[in-house]
Amino acid sequence: SATLDIPPAPGVPGAFAVALKEVEHTDTAFRFLSPGPPADNVFEVRREPKADTGAGTVMLARVQPLPLRMWRITRDEALTAIPSRPQRPRAPLPYTQRDVVYTNADDGTTLAGTLAIPAGDGPHPAMILIADSGPRSRDQDEATHPWSLVLSDLLVRHGVAVLRSDDRGVGASAGTFNESTIDAAAGDTLGALTMLAAQPGIDPKRIGVIGRGEGASAAAHAAAQGQGVAALVLLAPPGLPGRQVLLARERRQLEALGEDPQYIQARADLLGRVLELVAAGADEQPVRAAIEAEIRSISQAKRGDGGQMTDDQVQEIAAERYGRFNNARVRSFLNADPRRALAKVRCPVLALGGSMDLIVTTADNLPEVDTALHTAPSGDVTTRVIPGVNHLFQPCSGGFEDEYGRINCTIGPAVLDDIAAWLRTRLGVAK
Repeated sequence: SATLDIPPAPGVPGAFAVALKEVEHTDTAFRFLSPGPPADNVFEVRREPKADTGAGTVMLARVQPLPLRMWRITRDEALTAIPSRPQRPRAPLPYTQRDVVYTNADDGTTLAGTLAIPAGDGPHPAMILIADSGPRSRDQDEATHPWSLVLSDLLVRHGVAVLRSDDRGVGASAGTFNESTIDAAAGDTLGALTMLAAQPGIDPKRIGVIGRGEGASAAAHAAAQGQGVAALVLLAPPGLPGRQVLLARERRQLEALGEDPQYIQARADLLGRVLELVAAGADEQPVRAAIEAEIRSISQAKRGDGGQMTDDQVQEIAAERYGRFNNARVRSFLNADPRRALAKVRCPVLALGGSMDLIVTTADNLPEVDTALHTAPSGDVTTRVIPGVNHLFQPCSGGFEDEYGRINCTIGPAVLDDIAAWLRTRLGVAK
């Protein structure tokens, strides 16, 4: 498997962690497909046996050939080629890290991760990090930002052990990501909790969970089962059912782009029909038809870079989107109402949302989270809107995803300080 990153440049938003298809790598050739739209781009490179350089062609959208050269570089050279990420931890680190494995007791899936432990004998409190929508590796890389690694480093330096893990089907974790429902994700989290409670140097009574985005829903789902979660941190948490989260995202992003209300309503209606059919597990034909209607509406309105699309392009994009929608994970997200789990949480909770989050829109979701938590048995609930930050909690100007890679800060320092200060009091951290 492989992913492709394209650093942003003037006039080019860049691309980050794009999952490639049909990856073939031999001593004399390298071939892969990167997804469109309007169609896949086909990369083909030939080289002498085991050589560090090669030449070939990239066929844009399968129709436009361009010459292509590739050459191998060292990791250090690669790091100088990507944007600066000053919060990335640098060796030597004042704590230890070790690989661990654990099992979901419900279905037997084995997960793998890295446990970072503060200096000293302990016993230390610990937090389990749950990634946003993925699939993602344990560092939760997004737009070349090692999001989980940065958060982990901050917390360990404040005396809290941290577990960060590969998603199902990623890295060293078993299973299939697209079959991972919210129940499965919660079970994975409880498996991590059981493993941590048995680790030397970890206090089994002071283990909490941090989740961001979809990971926040999984974290709340695990905590609601009342199996020893001592603290819960929800970052950009959904407070609405998945279908409504995506519709709110659509509306807020179009509003931010300055679209007129009539067009926004039309787009929301078309997307709503698609999501309704997918959530219900409808057959392929009606779902594809609904997706095609949405794409044609955008094309006819001349939104996007390419103007109106041909029927073949519409059908190819619809087929690709249907493939992404047609799985258990997406259906689970669309149908899940996080408020049901939030209302059952018994431990202290910190819920933070960014005022400029255009992914899980804070104005639509955080009030629902707050209301549900204040009906819960917890009795210790803090919800807060962080001004001027996006879905990654970066200080930003716009909130759109194409801005992430152009911002050097991975997580706003004030946000990190908020989380650390809250955990110190709830988990009794000495530092």
